[in-house]
Amino acid sequence: MRSFLLSALKKKFITSTLEDFTRVHDHDWLVWEPGGWSPPAKTTLSGGIPDVAKAPTRSLSGEALALALEPKRDGTPVVVGRSNCDFEVNDGTVSVKHLAFVYDGYRWTVADLGSRNGSKLDGLKLGAKHEPIFNGADLLIGTVRLTYYAPNGMHERLTDTR
Repeated sequence: MRSFLLSALKKKFITSTLEDFTRVHDHDWLVWEPGGWSPPAKTTLSGGIPDVAKAPTRSLSGEALALALEPKRDGTPVVVGRSNCDFEVNDGTVSVKHLAFVYDGYRWTVADLGSRNGSKLDGLKLGAKHEPIFNGADLLIGTVRLTYYAPNGMHERLTDTR
């Protein structure tokens, strides 16, 4: 997945039209919203040495990250999780394989992959059944917040001057 700092996208497209924006970015988006961060249970230093000094407390993170949500050429789901996924979220509340996004040629659907800390879609528990997602949908995976945007919704967020 291609990723961008939201502030960099905003700077580039704040005065653009929707047509100009979609000419460059005609795909859907996931925005990893700023929030707390929990280190994974087994944090290691380079060389594979365990870092016992890492406290298991949450720390505050900074800026939103925008991710281009694009169907894979082979048609397989786009998987979000902590390790060996299409989109990796290094947070201790996120399972190794947490969510699967599927594009059917018309819309995206999302399902939980049996994660340890669960997922919510717009405040409702998300299960193994694929549910459609719509512009502005709020996804909570563990304690990590993602927002889904269609191109027009992302453009609106980038050009909002409030």
